[in-house]
Amino acid sequence: MMLLASCTAAGEGEHQSATSTLRPYYPTRSPTPQVLPTKIASQIPIGPTPTPLVHVVQENQTLIGIAILYGVDLEDLLLANPGIDPQFLSVGTALIIPNEGGQPVDVLLPTPTPVPLALSPVRCFPPSPDGVWCLLEITNDSSDDVEGVVSLIYLLDEAGQVLDQRVAYGPLNRLQAGARMPLASFFPSPPEGVQAVVASMLSAVPVNDADSRYRRVDVHILSETPSPDGLSLRVRGELETTAGESEIEVGLRLLLIAFDGYDKVIGFRIWEPESAVILGDPAIFDCTVFSLDASIDDFELMAEARVIP
Repeated sequence: MMLLASCTAAGEGEHQSATSTLRPYYPTRSPTPQVLPTKIASQIPIGPTPTPLVHVVQENQTLIGIAILYGVDLEDLLLANPGIDPQFLSVGTALIIPNEGGQPVDVLLPTPTPVPLALSPVRCFPPSPDGVWCLLEITNDSSDDVEGVVSLIYLLDEAGQVLDQRVAYGPLNRLQAGARMPLASFFPSPPEGVQAVVASMLSAVPVNDADSRYRRVDVHILSETPSPDGLSLRVRGELETTAGESEIEVGLRLLLIAFDGYDKVIGFRIWEPESAVILGDPAIFDCTVFSLDASIDDFELMAEARVIP
């Protein structure tokens, strides 16, 4: 999916990225996007597919400790999980465990059964000759909040055999009951003969100790400015948390999602402040999301505040 976006902190240039960790979430522009064929409508891939070994992060675990646990190099672990911030590893995050060559291994140990969530059909748009972005939406139609949401996106041939597969991580760590969010993954140089694109759940675990690990955050929109052609939308606002009895640091994350007139995601962006925020202190955000598929008809803002141990 071609997702172009920019977010800035108050007072910064409009096109300056707030943090380098945002890079996995937006590809380059393409003037003529095309959707890959989706002849097979099933969300479950047909034929045998290797399932990567997944480790769900537990409390007090570190990335180096997990690497030692599985006997893999820390560098290989980071390469297999490009969206992970080693300085802010959250409980419930699903990590792909690589083998000695740095590639995901076939399943060796049983992994937690993911909470069943609703997956939309996958939409793919080639932004350039170098690769294809694919996107889907996941809806938490259960009665409990979940975290560590990860899916696998598969490219299939006409016979339903897997030609390639990639991991798609949730842009927010926590997905509340009844909420939905997009997931995206990039396929560099996709193979010839792709006839279908499908997805399956890899990880989604119930949120434990939510009251001690998350805090309420309210989003206040100060302004929303669409471009004349409707292909971009700038949103400015404030994130507000409630002060605690003592100074508590939280990691804030905002997700801005753009929709077309058919309620389909056509762009999204995450924003984070450059440093942790003290609970109760406001955080000003300034984000612009771009669509290369259709005019932006609506948008949604989601936010989370995670307590930093």
